[in-house]
Amino acid sequence: MAEAEMPGVMRLRKIYGLKQLLKGVRLAGCLHLTAQTGVMIEALRQLGAQVQWSSSNPLSTQDHVAAALVKNGVSIYAWKGETEEEKLWCIDQTIYFPDG
Repeated sequence: MAEAEMPGVMRLRKIYGLKQLLKGVRLAGCLHLTAQTGVMIEALRQLGAQVQWSSSNPLSTQDHVAAALVKNGVSIYAWKGETEEEKLWCIDQTIYFPDG
């Protein structure tokens, strides 16, 4: 389980999660979309950030992770096997938040 591999992130969630230290922060990220990235994204959200994400490498994207994050309300622009054109579109979409 990815959470077990990330004790520092899990500790931050436990200590600071309820304090919402990142409330009001809009964070656009572009990194391999793996289970570990999913844990980090959920930690950022628990800390109060509004997060949108795209993948830096379509070959490493884990679609089940993307689907779980979308189900939890994260805007994800990534899927395994994107073309180069699709990847660039996804990265562009990441920076446009619904509220401006």
